[in-house]
Amino acid sequence: MARVEVNTPTGIKTGSSLMRLTYKRPSFPGFFPSYLNNVRRGLQGEAIAVEVSPGRYLFALLGEGGYYTEPDAWLGAVFYPPVISVNRDAGYKRWIGELKRTKTAFPVPERAYPPFVVFSDMNDFTSIQVLEPDDIAAFFGSGTSIKSLTIETTSGAPVFGKVEKLLPWLTTEVVTRLCPPTYQTTGPHCGSISHGDFLMRDF
Repeated sequence: MARVEVNTPTGIKTGSSLMRLTYKRPSFPGFFPSYLNNVRRGLQGEAIAVEVSPGRYLFALLGEGGYYTEPDAWLGAVFYPPVISVNRDAGYKRWIGELKRTKTAFPVPERAYPPFVVFSDMNDFTSIQVLEPDDIAAFFGSGTSIKSLTIETTSGAPVFGKVEKLLPWLTTEVVTRLCPPTYQTTGPHCGSISHGDFLMRDF
């Protein structure tokens, strides 16, 4: 479970997403270089949506460019020693075992925050904007800021539907780049956000 809290003038607004992150060793151990740890990662889940003000949402993405890097980065940033005594790189099996037994919610450090995005028009994927954590107030107004991102382990199954309902184009087309036709004149982040950063059903 990942949860984002946002400070607003009317109180704290919260959004969460239940995800399934898996670690699997390939069929041919030793085929990959040792620095890759011989581990394949998979993810099921959707981005975190927070209704910061009525009808206006902040999305914390699963990754960038269709690569679900963020949930894995959160685990690495939070559950390395001393929170979990086993170093992930030294022994995935023991590390995952301890991870499953850890039920407390832990804050993710800001250095491991995911991309945050907003839409001027959520029916139009070309209206996307990427915001740094310090820029939240520029879009939502004075008094808004990221309070925290926390993660905790749970036995529940991934939940789908909220993000698809908010962003209807997710169910009608696979968007490899969320960019308007005039991409060359838009911000530098436009070409790095894709459909898979909002929704991953299979791993």
